Amino acid sequence: MAECRRSEQRQRLLPARVVVHFVLARCLFSRQGYEEVGRLLAQGPQHERRWAKG
Repeated sequence: MAECRRSEQRQRLLPARVVVHFVLARCLFSRQGYEEVGRLLAQGPQHERRWAKG
């Protein structure tokens, strides 16, 4: 967002950067439901290690 020189114009429940991360994660994990993708994002780097093993 900063590289594009864009910022949020309104305050929302979720910041724009979180929504961007969620949309990208939905693309990567298209077979997963919204809740599962949210859980994967919330857990963060712990899952990254698990993916590297697989």
